[in-house]
Amino acid sequence: PGLHSLSCVLGVALREAPEASWCLWIASGALIEISQDVKGADCVFRLDRETLMAIIAGQLAPDRAFFEMRIEIEGNIVLGLQLSTVLE
Repeated sequence: PGLHSLSCVLGVALREAPEASWCLWIASGALIEISQDVKGADCVFRLDRETLMAIIAGQLAPDRAFFEMRIEIEGNIVLGLQLSTVLE
C-alpha cells in the first residue's frame, strides 16, 4: 500500500562482492529499469548475500534485518526504511 506513488532510485549492494550491485529505478510504483552499480541511487542497501537471499525467500523481513544491523542504509535513511517493503 502506498507504493503506487513512489518514484526513486534504490541501490542494492553486496558487502562481500563490490561488483555485485544494482540500481532499481522506480517510477509511480512501477519498476522501470534495473542497472548495475549504485551510482545515482537515492539510498543504498548494503547487505551480505545470505541476508539478501533470506529476504527474497520471504524468511526475513527487510525492516527486521535493518534493526538487526544486517542491512546498512546509505543516503536517505527515511526513504530506505519506506523502501524496505520493495525488497519483500
